[in-house]
Amino acid sequence: MKLDLILDSGSQCSYITKNVCKRLALHFLGSKSVSIATFESRKEQSKSCEVVKIGLELKNNQLIELKLLVVPHICEPISNAAVALEKYPKLKFLPFASDMEHSRQIKPEILLGCDQYWSLVTGEVVKSESGPTAINTHLGWILTGHEAIRDLDDCDACYFNYTCNTGAWSD
Repeated sequence: MKLDLILDSGSQCSYITKNVCKRLALHFLGSKSVSIATFESRKEQSKSCEVVKIGLELKNNQLIELKLLVVPHICEPISNAAVALEKYPKLKFLPFASDMEHSRQIKPEILLGCDQYWSLVTGEVVKSESGPTAINTHLGWILTGHEAIRDLDDCDACYFNYTCNTGAWSD
């Protein structure tokens, strides 16, 4: 099954939606109590989340196992803007984890936080002269940063953190 995921080093835990758990017929391994504080909230909310395990296919066709907390919803759909890679000679030949040349709206069904982040990120980084930075992961390269936009009068930059489209399996 192909799923959209987002890498979020600002999140302490990793999550998967309840809908994906149902589609993959995942079995709960137990539960974990977590404190959740969302953007702009002033207080934490304690919540008990089920724990599941999935297999994630890497670009070298190997699988890694991830333990994830089950939540009803990760975030609203995110728009990924197309990137004109020809403007960035250092980046244009990198094997990206997702399509960089076409805009698309994604709805992340997995969020990988700092508990799983470095199991996927290799540490290799390529910076463009002026614009986005590419980060190598075991899923392919991803982009983060900004790219100038000429079409918008009230906005001079588009910020993005690209997601990966990857395969996930249950036991």
